[in-house]
Amino acid sequence: MRLRTIYGPHISRCFGLSLGIDPLLIPKKCPYDCIYCPLSVRTVNKTYSPKIIVTKDKVVSDLKYFIGTNPDVFRNIEHFMIWGMGDPLLNYHTPLIIEEIRKILADEKSSAKIVLRTTGYLLDEKWVYPILEKTDYIVIPIDAVGELRQIINNPLENLKLNQLIQKIKSVPRVLRNKFYIEINLLRYNELRNSDPEILDELLSYLSMTGISKIFLKTINRPSWNTRIKPVRGKVFEKTKEYIENNGYKVFTCIERPFEKNIPIKSNLEEAIINHLLRKPLSNDEIRKIYGIRGIISAEKLVEANLVEKINWLNKIYFRARHSLDLYNYLLEIGG
Repeated sequence: MRLRTIYGPHISRCFGLSLGIDPLLIPKKCPYDCIYCPLSVRTVNKTYSPKIIVTKDKVVSDLKYFIGTNPDVFRNIEHFMIWGMGDPLLNYHTPLIIEEIRKILADEKSSAKIVLRTTGYLLDEKWVYPILEKTDYIVIPIDAVGELRQIINNPLENLKLNQLIQKIKSVPRVLRNKFYIEINLLRYNELRNSDPEILDELLSYLSMTGISKIFLKTINRPSWNTRIKPVRGKVFEKTKEYIENNGYKVFTCIERPFEKNIPIKSNLEEAIINHLLRKPLSNDEIRKIYGIRGIISAEKLVEANLVEKINWLNKIYFRARHSLDLYNYLLEIGG
């Protein structure tokens, strides 16, 4: 069993059948400690200081292994998601990684798009510029402002929202057309970032970015903070309508039926543990992606104490135990 930079495929609400590319690997590295983070682990050492973490050669090797093992799956991938154990821009090699992915897609005659999800605080760095040119979509989560932002995203103290707005505005408009704001709606105790007065304040900041496209979603899997709840139904629809009435183009990320067969031929236990390191998966998700053998493999990982099962909102989820035992096991076995 190896620790891979490639995980999935994942059935994304926003991007259909996607393949995850993680240029960071364990442990988590991020300037945020979001209460809804699907990694299901706290950011112990928050940072926005980049360094060389994962090389392009490691990603290329893992991607070629996936293509060689799962050619039929690869042909059906719609998007490559550059995101994993934190903010991808914390790795100086991320521009080189994206360039290599672009070459592989061309060689394989794939029409899949490349998506980068980032906090955005390094967008104005010169070494990031090639990423802006070679990536199809750049997604920046901005969920709230003021005190509620501190609760939801818990950024480093010196990372102010005004600072992020200025960094976004520093990007040439022709490249900024690739940018999308992501808003994750949620309930936490008595707080909801879908309330109109909170949205008004958020939209006043977003209006300064020059970005007009928004991915609107709500949480759909447990995080390290299991007290948060999704915003659904009429409240979600009213929020969408409210944002649209303020002049934004809103793309709703909701669960949709997925009928394609995904014949994964990789080592199932390895594929599932790498997937679960980045996202908890429900019973249904594992069955859709990995089949009934995937459920059996997930249960074996539970027995090995590498994965746990939890009940969240009346659904059973499998999630990786982010523990030294798991990390050491993966690093010792796979290198």
